[in-house]
Amino acid sequence: MYIEQNELWRLRRFALGSGLLLFVWSVAGIALLPDPRISVFGLPLAVARPRLFPIGLALAATYGALRYFYYAISLGPSPYRIRRDLLDNLRGRPHGHRVGPYQAPRVFLGRMTEINVSPWSDKRGEMETLADQLRRAFPRFLLAHVNADVVSDPSVDENGNVYLSYSVAVTIPARCKLAAFFLDVDYTAAVWFPALALAYWYLAS
Repeated sequence: MYIEQNELWRLRRFALGSGLLLFVWSVAGIALLPDPRISVFGLPLAVARPRLFPIGLALAATYGALRYFYYAISLGPSPYRIRRDLLDNLRGRPHGHRVGPYQAPRVFLGRMTEINVSPWSDKRGEMETLADQLRRAFPRFLLAHVNADVVSDPSVDENGNVYLSYSVAVTIPARCKLAAFFLDVDYTAAVWFPALALAYWYLAS
């Protein structure tokens, strides 16, 4: 089950907005008078329990953060999950290591060379699609971008027939990984910012 992008951004705005209101309420030390009065459509209303205002903001922030976490991160194809799923298909060696086992590249930390798809495939179209997905998964940053090229290697089957196998050679600059990290921090802000606002409100109250 995936949620539409427009609805996802509405969830994000609600979570960030309620978290921001709760945070400003707590930092500014806002306190309502014992018998505050408000006017709605010209009708004067008295607030009998003004202490429930920040509790309502806290509930709204919690609700918004949980919904965003469920639909955008748990169920939705978040940018991090897309990169992680793509990199799980790759195998490479740590930078500077010429021997040793191949490992799955990391999303943010670790620099690898000789990154290739494992195993090789005899379908060039699938490898071209994967190369394009890898280029799109990481943002461009400070003139750096992901290089993903389809490479081929002749192989011989059990009958002695020669055929080509295809793979993808990938280079992911550290600057692109850094930009991806900040992108993921921003993408998950609708979860961690309301949580920080809730923690500050709880400690300040």
